[in-house]
Amino acid sequence: MRSYASALFSTKTDTMTTNVANFIDSTNAGYEKLHLAYELQFWGTKMALSGPEYSTDELTRTKGEMEVFLADESKLAKTRDLLGSVPADSAEAKTLKMLEPVGTHLRLLHHGIGRGANFAVGGH
Repeated sequence: MRSYASALFSTKTDTMTTNVANFIDSTNAGYEKLHLAYELQFWGTKMALSGPEYSTDELTRTKGEMEVFLADESKLAKTRDLLGSVPADSAEAKTLKMLEPVGTHLRLLHHGIGRGANFAVGGH
């Protein structure tokens, strides 16, 4: 029979794990949507595909939306907060650590720091 304390810890741990998983899933889904829109524009303009859906204006807009998403300071703060709530050697921590440097770098770029750096987001 589990003690009251272990039941509380288990519930708290389960809630933290769910919160971390939900954050990672929603961040991935949001990024995937924005990155796909950017990729379509990137390849559409680079391959000179015809049609009103491909333009350098749309390429610029979709890239900007993707970078704003990645540089979101609240997302970076949430990432760091969640990192403190999971074991350092967990799969969740590994995933959260991957999100942290991208957000930090893009936040600095938005503030005009490091503009000369050669850094590609999304492989471009």
